[in-house]
Amino acid sequence: MIDILSSLGLAAETISWIIKFVRPKVSVTPKKIKLDREDWGIESYFTICNKTDKPLYDVQILLWHHVKSVSESIFPLTIKEIEGQDKDSQTSIGPIIVNTNVLIIDGEVKDKKIKLLQLGYLNVKECRRVFYSFDPQLKGEIFFQAYNTSTEPPQTPKKPNSFGIVFKSPKDIKLLKGSFLMKRKL
Repeated sequence: MIDILSSLGLAAETISWIIKFVRPKVSVTPKKIKLDREDWGIESYFTICNKTDKPLYDVQILLWHHVKSVSESIFPLTIKEIEGQDKDSQTSIGPIIVNTNVLIIDGEVKDKKIKLLQLGYLNVKECRRVFYSFDPQLKGEIFFQAYNTSTEPPQTPKKPNSFGIVFKSPKDIKLLKGSFLMKRKL
């Protein structure tokens, strides 16, 4: 894992912090997928689990890839849904429902495209499946790694008809785009 994270360009102190404090608390399975296998299709999921006896907050998962012949401006994987997201905090804005406990960031680390997924909360021993899709022309491997988490709830600002999300940007990541999971009211 150290070799994979360093090939991404993360600083040595960031890698050692991930291994010491994050990895024992959160598991992501699988750790990687090969996209050139026929049996994966273009939609699948990975699972994030809280391995502790305490709730975890602001759980960040880093996704990156080693691809062949794909040139894109953002990470070519789309997060479609997160199991259990309806029980998380939601805010209505007109006809749209925004899940305020899920933040999706596209970014770069040393010119390599990444995606950072932040879940606001994982209960004790809870696992969540994250459903995604990707470009069928994409080849190579996608890697998944727990990146950051906290045992303390964030101090989220509360105002009528608005929402706030606490996000601490990892210093190694250049942020390009942020998004939320949203759906239309039925």
